Amino acid sequence: MKKGIRVLSIDDSPFKKVGGAKVLCIGVVSRGASDESVEGILSFHIKKDGLNSTDKLISTIRKSGRFGKQIRLILVHSVTLGGFNILDLKKVYKFLKIPVIAVTRKKADEKKVLSALKNLRDWKKRAALLKNAGESFEFNRLHFHCAGISAADSRGFLKTFKGYPWPLRLAHLIASGVVLGESRGRA
Repeated sequence: MKKGIRVLSIDDSPFKKVGGAKVLCIGVVSRGASDESVEGILSFHIKKDGLNSTDKLISTIRKSGRFGKQIRLILVHSVTLGGFNILDLKKVYKFLKIPVIAVTRKKADEKKVLSALKNLRDWKKRAALLKNAGESFEFNRLHFHCAGISAADSRGFLKTFKGYPWPLRLAHLIASGVVLGESRGRA
């Protein structure tokens, strides 16, 4: 992967577990890992526990006149945004032809996730979306899924960071700061 490529790193904001339908997602556009330069911010809203995160992400990138054609990689904090609004990584890659890496600090407990999903009426569809994310890989105490990029190339990209990718952390700080009035928590 070329050095200095434009990367879009996305995280969702905190949200109320009960009530509230919209969740803010922030995307930080940066150049690679090493130069730590932010070039811009994208934002969009998704439904809490909805099924629109994939389409919202695709349309946000397509509509971006400034960054849409320049983004070469998408990093996202987890396959799930806004509760159980599951991002279809393969669909994002299919429609945008931009590789996607979904990164978390901890590996999801599949039994607990499935148990929680069963509280939603369309849980089988969501379980299928999670399964479609494919194998979970590990690197440097991070866990990730990927689409449009190999696990080896994903590891190579993640290796350029000192731990958790700083643009994802920045997206988290911005999203929580906007919604809560100040940033808090770890991405």
